[in-house]
Amino acid sequence: MSILKKITITFILCFFGIGHASDLNYLDSAYSKGNIDYLREILPKVKSDTQEDEKRIEYYKALTQSSPNFVQGLQNISTQEDNPYSQASYLELGKISYLNKKYSQAKTYLEKITNPPLLTEKSYWLAYCQYALTDYQTAIYQAQNFLQLSLDNDKIESSYILISDCYIKLGNHKLALELLLSIEQLKLFSSQRAAALYNIALCYQELKNEAKQKETTFLLKKDFPYSKYSKDLGRLTNNNQLTGNFGYEEDFSAGSYLQVGAFQDNENALEAEQTLKDKGYRVKIHKELSGQTLLYKVWVGPLNTAIEASTAKKNLLVHNFPSFVVQPTPQKETTTLSQKNYFLECGVFTDSDKLRERLQVLKNLGIEATAYRRQIGKNSFMYGVIGPFPDKEKALIQQEELKKHNLASNLFIK
Repeated sequence: MSILKKITITFILCFFGIGHASDLNYLDSAYSKGNIDYLREILPKVKSDTQEDEKRIEYYKALTQSSPNFVQGLQNISTQEDNPYSQASYLELGKISYLNKKYSQAKTYLEKITNPPLLTEKSYWLAYCQYALTDYQTAIYQAQNFLQLSLDNDKIESSYILISDCYIKLGNHKLALELLLSIEQLKLFSSQRAAALYNIALCYQELKNEAKQKETTFLLKKDFPYSKYSKDLGRLTNNNQLTGNFGYEEDFSAGSYLQVGAFQDNENALEAEQTLKDKGYRVKIHKELSGQTLLYKVWVGPLNTAIEASTAKKNLLVHNFPSFVVQPTPQKETTTLSQKNYFLECGVFTDSDKLRERLQVLKNLGIEATAYRRQIGKNSFMYGVIGPFPDKEKALIQQEELKKHNLASNLFIK
């Protein structure tokens, strides 16, 4: 074979190879831009040379409804553990279920997502699912998770509105107003400003501040006369006077903190803590049980004055960290006579090597445990014991942390 012919064949192969790769890249690009019509148009023209490419095309066919039953197609993909698009299918199924008002089903799909690149979108849609299911506190946590990870301005604005909606539903109009006014003053609202003004007016109404309510209502009707929010303001009084001065004062006690997030995953809390420390904030992680759920709450502070808290709050918002004031619960005083000590028994062994392994695992987690031996009849048992804890809640918090590492434990009092 001549050199010229070899070069020609090589060029043809490279040309078609590049064209094929380019087609697949078009699929990804069209999907990332939300151009489903273009995606549907070019799909029939794309050929697959490998099993990986076939899975990629199969996913996009299901997504664009070009298969007979696209929901069933996505469900089939989601159950294929070796399919790189299984997690993405869970995300799409979650969105579809949410839009069809099947909120529990949507939540189930979304909670199966563990792929790090999808966690931001997962938090966004989970926040809306939890809101629809009236679990407003969890919706706030999910929205805060999203805010710390996202660069999508429109969704960031929507998340702030969602958080304010949750506070309103919880009857905490003071916190909702505080969040909304802080963002309004920083001019962070754009696409969601009408919704923000509506919630601000609603909060002023509930807080019996008639002057501010009228002022905000006028702003809304002036800037967004045809929006649904203006039409919903029939019960709010109109006013033709505008001062443009949004003011709000909050009760504050020295030694309080600003809570910027509450996470079920300690890694997310540690990441938020490090981000804030890098920006110069004093940060601590406060562990707290909410029902049966262990939450890692990220606090900035302590803060000594209301001015200091207000300044910190505005600075945190610039970095997409909405916050509110919390006061640590005073430590309960106990006497030696009445104090009960709580312990956790973490493992029962008959093999001393197994016990040493367990104690080392605990030590690697930063947990100190003591080995105990107990004789029952002719049998000798060894235990890893953690404690004492000054109160039951702290013991239960430690127990929940152990569960996250698949370590079972039993609570006992001595």
